[in-house]
Amino acid sequence: MGRKVTERQLLLKDELVRASLLGLKHSTWRPLREQPPDKTENGTPYTGFQPTTLVISEGYDLTAHLDNPRYIGKCPYGVPGDRLYVREAWDLVKQVGTSVETDCGPEWDTSWEEWDGPIPKECPEDWWLIFRADEDVTFIDGPWRPSIHMPRWASRILFRVEGIEVRRLQTITLEEIKLDGIRIPAVKKEGGGVSPLIRITGKYRPVDYMYGKPFSKWTEDDLYRAHFASMWDEAYAKRGFAWKDNPWCWYIKLKKLRGRKTDFPKQVLWGM
Repeated sequence: MGRKVTERQLLLKDELVRASLLGLKHSTWRPLREQPPDKTENGTPYTGFQPTTLVISEGYDLTAHLDNPRYIGKCPYGVPGDRLYVREAWDLVKQVGTSVETDCGPEWDTSWEEWDGPIPKECPEDWWLIFRADEDVTFIDGPWRPSIHMPRWASRILFRVEGIEVRRLQTITLEEIKLDGIRIPAVKKEGGGVSPLIRITGKYRPVDYMYGKPFSKWTEDDLYRAHFASMWDEAYAKRGFAWKDNPWCWYIKLKKLRGRKTDFPKQVLWGM
């Protein structure tokens, strides 16, 4: 009798939800909740992880591979074969209408009502499930229900875990950044070609991760790493897992089992 497949949650931002629906997301990186020390108590280098990359093939933990298994234990995302369902910003709405008297007679005025009760156990009759990541939901002003409050029945994307490794964050390669679903928007230039759009505002600006390197000398790898590092710190820097600290992470390889949408506006992307 085979091992029972377990489902767990995977919270994603809107940009990565869209990448998932378009079939561009094939992996995710998540920090280990407890980071191993750089040095042991007596000051010698910590050698708990040997080799640098650890691969989970069976079982929930890596104790057989570690000098000190305390710092890793069970992977919170399961093992290969398990499933991850995506939780994203969402809402429930219902179209309502009223008759409005005009000079030409009564006209039907439609509007949208948002669900304001407790989260139901299934989608109520006559109500629509909508998602903030979609481009056709501008009729909702918000606030949206956060991803952490999405019930399992409302999830539209399902992944299967294909493989898990333990890696230092900054070992990520250009190809792995793209497999994470990261894409850089671009604008078309006169005469052909495209130019990348790099955000220069906010607390975690991609330009800050180039450490003074002139833009004219940025490579494709530089641009993608800066964009990935910016998004990473927006999510994890305040939690103590900043890019500059190069934390140990779960590198989880994914295969999408469910979730498709093909009516997103076509994007101009750089580096494709």
